[in-house]
Amino acid sequence: MSRAPATVVVVALVAGPALTLAPVAAGCARLDDGRTAFVQIDGATFVPGALPDEDRGPAVLTATAAHAVVAPGTAGEPLSATLAAGAFAAAVGARGDEGWWIVPAGPPDPLVPDLPTLDVQLAFAAAAPEGPLELVVLAADARGAHGDAVVVPFVVQRPAPVAGPLVVTLGWDNDADLDLHVLLPDGVEVWSGNVNSYERPGPGEPADPPTASRDGAVLDVDSNANCVADGRRLENVVWPIEPAAGRYVVRVASSSLCGEASAQWWVSVRRGDEPIAAVRGRALSTDTRGPHGAGAGVLAVEFTIDEPVP
Repeated sequence: MSRAPATVVVVALVAGPALTLAPVAAGCARLDDGRTAFVQIDGATFVPGALPDEDRGPAVLTATAAHAVVAPGTAGEPLSATLAAGAFAAAVGARGDEGWWIVPAGPPDPLVPDLPTLDVQLAFAAAAPEGPLELVVLAADARGAHGDAVVVPFVVQRPAPVAGPLVVTLGWDNDADLDLHVLLPDGVEVWSGNVNSYERPGPGEPADPPTASRDGAVLDVDSNANCVADGRRLENVVWPIEPAAGRYVVRVASSSLCGEASAQWWVSVRRGDEPIAAVRGRALSTDTRGPHGAGAGVLAVEFTIDEPVP
């Protein structure tokens, strides 16, 4: 049996304005810069240029991160360090990045009361290049002299594309809370309120095998739910078996912009390894109004899976 072809019926494309970034003056430290750095620390002071040299200041004794492998776009990656006595701040940045960050030293650990600490959350830009990344942590005293650094190694690596006979993907560019909705030919809608298209038999109907739910189309994650940024900004509905023939409708719902002015999103549809639809759009504050349950969202794309050819 050959695979049934897919026909794209409607594609909705919404164009948005281009993003413009102002240049950063060399040597100037400002709170609102560093937005294009590969590694970012919210609330810290950004300093364009190369990391400072080691120069007889207090040393960094230990520095650890929660994960060694991170994906571009990851946010909330914890970094902890113990600094030598006399440290007032720390310099944190990736080798080869466009700048580094000044972070005030935190209070000592009660178990080691003489040593300042550092506890921050790192964000890795969506444009961060894949491969090894060395994060350098230096301590500084009140004079601004830095001591011996500690290098925390990371590997930046995009997750492998989700695979399946049919995959519908929603991605977006910031920490807004967007939601993927896919309406199936039988009227079942897969979204964060119904993550599996499988429906149990009704009263009086024969029972399904215990593994029947494994054949349902499944939403893999509700990214940035309730404005808790997880760095993914990506949701997939994946079919583990051949999808039913018929018409499919894909919507993008904007639960909240989470303080963002707007969000640029994209939707793709893949039939095995073959892309059959791709569309871009923009979520505005007006899109967050109204109910956010089943049937919510703006139309992104409709497509039809034809009956299989014998």
